[in-house]
Amino acid sequence: MLFWAGVTHLLCGELASAEDLFRTAVNIGTERGFPKVRAENSIFLGQVLALRGEAQAGLEHLRRATEYDAASSATFTQEVRADFWEYDKARGYELAGKPDEAFASLMRAFEWTEQEGANFELASMHLLRGRLLEGEFHLEEAENFFRTSIDIARRHGAKSLELRATTSLARLLRDRSRRDEARTMLAEIYNWFTEGFDTADLKDAKALLDELTALNTCHFPQELS
Repeated sequence: MLFWAGVTHLLCGELASAEDLFRTAVNIGTERGFPKVRAENSIFLGQVLALRGEAQAGLEHLRRATEYDAASSATFTQEVRADFWEYDKARGYELAGKPDEAFASLMRAFEWTEQEGANFELASMHLLRGRLLEGEFHLEEAENFFRTSIDIARRHGAKSLELRATTSLARLLRDRSRRDEARTMLAEIYNWFTEGFDTADLKDAKALLDELTALNTCHFPQELS
């Protein structure tokens, strides 16, 4: 319960509340000897700290989570493997400014997904791979992964994931001087939502949409005759 409440606050951008919940869960897992609880909450605590600009502290929690993962795999072999959390660790490494570590964890996540046939994180994984490639200036490859993420999210009716991937793609298209295309696709998915406008994803999309609209409507003053 604490974990999912923390994830909800994280997705809403309420970092202080998310941090409190993840820390409480980590402490409970430590006190009661639940390595799986410690691992999953430490991973997300690391993400929160990285988002708050505390990269080193975030990396320390990701390191601890890896240690907890080893204990968890030995204890809960049939329930969950350590690789289950590789995507979330990759996200934490990305936020902490460690793209090489992020890519390594992400590749392990793809491998685990292929072996287990678990496709529930595929949209997020393709999105993250696109962002990492964009950071390395492989823009065409990044665009392809963003579009794949959008397609997967649409097939599963995952509108929040579709919004997140579309926002990333729209930002890339903006930077490649394809502003009309970016604004049209972002407006379409943004206008689907009727609530939740205080969440981090919708705020991010709205800010970008407003920027694109302003860029498309700005004009130079007419020359004086």
